Amino acid sequence: MGKKQKGQKPIYMLTVADAAELLGVSSSTLRNWDRAGKLKARRHPMNGYRLYEKAEILVLREAIANYGPSGTDEPSGGKHEDDNSRK
Repeated sequence: MGKKQKGQKPIYMLTVADAAELLGVSSSTLRNWDRAGKLKARRHPMNGYRLYEKAEILVLREAIANYGPSGTDEPSGGKHEDDNSRK
């Protein structure tokens, strides 16, 4: 689904199910992120369904992929240089 205004690139929108699949999360998680303000959905003008811009979902997917292990935001594994000094 694409929306295009004169002189602009089309904006490709995804349904909740499609966006959730791309991110590897459930549809419920995506809806919760929307309610919490972590991700902004647009609403379809006719039926009110949530729609997400594909470009935003792909950026988020990249951020999730680069997120460090064990819940840290450090891709190196979460170790700090001073970790050895704490032994």
